[in-house]
Amino acid sequence: MSETPKRRKRPVISLFSGAMGLDLGLEVAGLNIVVALECNSFPVATIVRNRPTLPLIDRPIEDVSSGEILEIAQLRSGEPFAVVGGPSCQVFSTAGQRQSLGDPRSTMFKHFVRVIRDTQPEFFVMENVRGLLSAAVRHRPLRQRGPGYPPLEEDEQLGSAFRQVAETLRDLGYYCVFDVLNAADYGVPQTRQRLVIVGSRDGKKVRMPRPTHDPEGTKGLQLTDHATPRYFESFDHRILWHMPNRRPARYSHRPQPKAKCAPTFVANAGSNHRGSDSR
Repeated sequence: MSETPKRRKRPVISLFSGAMGLDLGLEVAGLNIVVALECNSFPVATIVRNRPTLPLIDRPIEDVSSGEILEIAQLRSGEPFAVVGGPSCQVFSTAGQRQSLGDPRSTMFKHFVRVIRDTQPEFFVMENVRGLLSAAVRHRPLRQRGPGYPPLEEDEQLGSAFRQVAETLRDLGYYCVFDVLNAADYGVPQTRQRLVIVGSRDGKKVRMPRPTHDPEGTKGLQLTDHATPRYFESFDHRILWHMPNRRPARYSHRPQPKAKCAPTFVANAGSNHRGSDSR
């Protein structure tokens, strides 16, 4: 297959594309979205209106093979620059019922991993709610805990879902880093915190972007120049590493004047959308 402009411009496969918010940022950074996958009718209409020439797969990811994605993107395995997406997150959200990996929508993460494994991109970016860090594989309701009830099993412990996610990503052989990023740190007038995981196939050192804005909008932040693991010290941090590059969770614990950052709107945690999550 001959060299094409798509390959020269770092082709990106977008999964769970939604209204392409993440993809627009990647385009600004100079990357090229070569195919999008989204099955929710409203985001699909948004993509068609704004990117009418973009190859779009408007079916659930479980019905789409990795080979079809590569064929539509005109790529072979190993050629994508990145696979990006945010698998359904309501199952981990603190605003939802937190059924976690017991919820059928959690299988979207497995399909995200499947596409990475099959397409072998140089990098992947996964975005999710920060509640994934504290979610359990199997959620036990609060009314069934405490005196009179047996202690929590290992898969009911806080953080067990993220541990499973991390081990799955580690098995891909990618060097990974993760952090909880706040959109307000980068100029967005909203306190929106999200867990971001970035993986590098070839072991290239990657790091999270440094904040560009401070809480008062005047001076820069005091940043650390070194990486320190914060979560799950039992993991091999050469593969999974937390890189704090700012003071964490400043906004969430401080009241906001009306003229400052707005809080995040809570999504409908009862949504049945499977191709994306309305956030």
